[in-house]
Amino acid sequence: MQPGDSVTLQCSVHTETCAGEHSVYWFRQASGESLPGIIYTHGNRSDQCERSSGAGSPTQSCVYKLPKRNLSRSDAGTYYCAVATCGEILFGNGTVLDIAENDYKMQVGVLVLLSVIRTGVLLCMLLICVSVCIEHCRVTESPGCSGSDTGCCITVLLFDSDSEEK
Repeated sequence: MQPGDSVTLQCSVHTETCAGEHSVYWFRQASGESLPGIIYTHGNRSDQCERSSGAGSPTQSCVYKLPKRNLSRSDAGTYYCAVATCGEILFGNGTVLDIAENDYKMQVGVLVLLSVIRTGVLLCMLLICVSVCIEHCRVTESPGCSGSDTGCCITVLLFDSDSEEK
């Protein structure tokens, strides 16, 4: 799951039918916590159950849902449901809810790194061009240039893709 997403956790309980009501509790155990903490109770509920009469004793199947909206990193953990019914408490196996890291910080870091690399490459190219121009000026003496006249050593590079060999 991503931050900002929504999810509905589901707890299904299959028991023998009894006259009592169900009390449903939801727990969340975050990573690093030794004990889960209670986060939600449904109170006395039996309206989400379907009864079935088959061979043997009658049974019922109940489904309880816990909607979670606008998820954040603090919602990550293992969610458990517990249902108190017919004089006993039934615990679910747990559902792990992972919230992915927001990739925004990583994307900004990559963009900054690429900008630094691009700037470095451009500076290297500029230094190489200046070095080549200065070396060229030293090797070939232009008319009207003296060895100490560095203002004369200016080279303009023009690239024309349409030019033909002559």
